[in-house]
This record gives sequence, structure tokens and C-alpha cells, in this order.
Amino acid sequence: MRNDRPGLLLMWHGDFPEGFLGTEEHMALYKKCLFARDVLESRDFYDTRQFDDDIALAGLHIAYHLLSRMKPGHLELSYLSMRSPGIRQSIYRTASRGASRIICAGAAGLMLPGHGASEGIPAELKKVLRDNPALDLVIASPTLEGEDVARLTQQSLEFTLQGRAGRWKIPERSFRCLEDLGIILVCCHDFSAGKSAAVTDLAGVSSRLSEMSRKAYGEKECDMGGLLRPAGHKLKKAGFHAVESGFMDFALPDIHEAAGRLLDTGCTHIVAAGMPALLHRHPYSCGGPSEAIERLKKAMPDTSIVYVKPDPEPIGPYLADVVMSRVLDANESGIALKDLLRNTSSSFSGKR
Repeated sequence: MRNDRPGLLLMWHGDFPEGFLGTEEHMALYKKCLFARDVLESRDFYDTRQFDDDIALAGLHIAYHLLSRMKPGHLELSYLSMRSPGIRQSIYRTASRGASRIICAGAAGLMLPGHGASEGIPAELKKVLRDNPALDLVIASPTLEGEDVARLTQQSLEFTLQGRAGRWKIPERSFRCLEDLGIILVCCHDFSAGKSAAVTDLAGVSSRLSEMSRKAYGEKECDMGGLLRPAGHKLKKAGFHAVESGFMDFALPDIHEAAGRLLDTGCTHIVAAGMPALLHRHPYSCGGPSEAIERLKKAMPDTSIVYVKPDPEPIGPYLADVVMSRVLDANESGIALKDLLRNTSSSFSGKR
């Protein structure tokens, strides 16, 4: 039955299924990605890039709003790789400025417990602790609720489609003096705009790794740590006929299958939201929502598809609020980083 209300397609970057890197074949291809990335970094690729992608812009907005609200003693914006400064450089710089405690929190592209946030960041921190065991390093948990994802997505859609966004009351929190606290916001990177041969090499290896990851899911589907169902349920109440999540890489279902499910429910047109890509980006994702949506439109020429590009500016305060809550929780709990480093496996489980 046809339905005039639009269907909503949430466009995500996927991640490895649990235990993916435990096989020799998968690890061998993963190491090839590491080598291809090292080639890029050795050519100072990141030093030639400007803040011209959504991930970098979101990181800047998060840092700005967090700095204005928390007023910590020190705040650094760093990158997991491909850009400068890196995590270790930011930690050393923050420590040299007198911070008695340093909290590292995943920000743009690293706000969900995928490979980058749950394994990449702890691995870098472990290297620092090996040489500087006296440092008081705390890592903030990269955990969001389905309601957070729904609110952020709805905020982005309302601003872009209606020119305004509904009010979202930011909760007030009291906390002790943070003058001696250093905060490092770690963002992912985006090399998809690069055109060099080194970028092409990395993209080729990454594409094979993505396909291998999807095959490893088998009949399972990625549920993003249990976020998809509650986020979709809340967004459906906002006026959409149906809500589906599709993955641009590394996981299932892909966006073509998810869009097909929307059509099967009777939707005649689809609104595709790229905002979830700001929350999670796999370290080796080679493309963004813009490229993926063009392929989807070519595959479904008779379907009306409106792509809503993620705009970090209107949701900047709310992204910062999510990060701030995690930072404050980490500061209050004082969980030893060495304990977290013993359990650094990805939380992106699949479901049948």
C-alpha cells in the first residue's frame, strides 16, 4: 500500500563483527591497510588538508562548545591518524602545560564503540603509558543511547529541511573545579577527498577489507551496539512512515537493501540522513554519504530520494553536551585506564 509519508534511511559507516581480526586471513589484509596508511602519513598527507570535511568541522564545533561550557585547564583537538596533531603529541603537550589528569574522549567519528574508539584510541594511550607510567590518563567511554542518536538526527533534519530546529534543553551539571584537568578530543579522519596514488592504493585495500567484513557477518546484521531499534522507534514517532538503517561499508544491511525495505513498506519517497556518519566512522572508510547516495540514486532511478547532508553547526552544542557528559562521568569515576585496556574489544555485535 502506498504511503505519502516519507521513509527515513539512516546512513551509517559499519564496523567489524566481533572477533573479525582473530583469523589469519583477515589480519593479513588489515595489516596491508596499516601499511597503505603509513605510506600516506609518511608523505605528510594530513599536513596538506584543510578543515574541509564534515568530520573535521564537527570536531571543531564540539571543541568550541565544550571549551565555552566546561572551561577546563587545557583542551586539545587531536586525530586518531592521518592528521596532525596525533593523540600522543596532544597528550605530551597537555601534560607539559601542567594538567594533573588527562581525559581522552572520542569525538567526531568516534562517539560509538567501534574499532577506532574501542581499540584504536586505547592502543595509542597504552603506548604513552608504557613510556610514562606516572601519567594520570583516563579514557571516557564511547557510549551513546538510542535516544541520543534519534535526537541528534532529528535536530539535523529539522534544521536543514525547515531552517530551524526544535529546542533541546541541555541538562545542567555541577562539577568541581577543572582547572588542572586536560581534555583531549580525538576525532577520526577523512581521506576520501584525496586523489593521489597513495590514496587510491589505500582505498583499494580498504574496499577489499570492507567486503571481507561484510561476508563475515553471514546472516547476521550489525546492530551498532543495540542503538538501531530504539533510535528508529523514536524517529518513526517524529512523523516518518518507516525507518531503516543501512551501512555504507563493513557491515550489513547495506544501504541498497535498507532502501528496498522502505519501498516494501509502501514508501513512495525516501529521506536519507547522513548525520549518523558524524557519530561513527571506521578508520578505513574510503567514502562518505555523498558518494554512497549517488550510487543509490543510480540504482533506484524511479525512486524519489532526498539526501540531507550532515551539518555540524546546528547540532554542535548537542554533540558537545554528549561528549561533556562522558568526560564528567569519567572524571568522577576515576576508572583506571589499565583496567579498560585489558578489555578493548569492539562492542558492535550482530543479531540474527
